[in-house]
Amino acid sequence: MILVLYILVLAAWAAVVAYMVPAVWAIYRRTPRYGDSSRLVCFAWGLLNLGFLSRRIIMDRDGDPAIVALLIASFCVAVLTIGTARRYGRGYRV
Repeated sequence: MILVLYILVLAAWAAVVAYMVPAVWAIYRRTPRYGDSSRLVCFAWGLLNLGFLSRRIIMDRDGDPAIVALLIASFCVAVLTIGTARRYGRGYRV
């Protein structure tokens, strides 16, 4: 039952990533629209969640290089999220 739940959540995050691809592509082509950087954050969070969920389904071990890489990616996405929130939020003060 838990595997079915993992696969359902994996599919949901895959849909988020797929929905955000046009914004990421526009940023890559240097033709972004307003709000595309926040969509980039959503894309990054989606990829991060896909990584953690896939790793959990495929191999269930502690201390492997995949989890270390995902934790480093998680830190980078958190910094990206803070930067985007500062840019589109209330400024440097929250």
